Amino acid sequence: MDRFRVKVRIHGKEVFYLKKYTQWYEIALQETADDSFKASVIHNGSYEFMYEAYDFLLSWISKNGYKIKNRSPLGEKESIREIYLIDNHNSKKKEEFQTKLEVEIIKSGEEDKWKNE
Repeated sequence: MDRFRVKVRIHGKEVFYLKKYTQWYEIALQETADDSFKASVIHNGSYEFMYEAYDFLLSWISKNGYKIKNRSPLGEKESIREIYLIDNHNSKKKEEFQTKLEVEIIKSGEEDKWKNE
């Protein structure tokens, strides 16, 4: 598999790097009312390569000094919500599917702040 360019936009700043993905992924980072964040990415197309979006999101979280806020005991991937924006109910063409992956994150080192929730 060839290398693909990946674009990340954080607070208006774009960063490009090479990774083995079949499409462009862009992280959206949203601050929540309780000072944690929601990180999300949108996967376009069939579910066949959706594992790439999971990999990209988890890799970004780790590389940028964040941790999953309420990590599932079953693992990191099970902590991520799948939101089906366009699926087989809206389109017959798999290449038109859009799935948003979303997870609450906190800065590493702030785990104690959230333990009593």
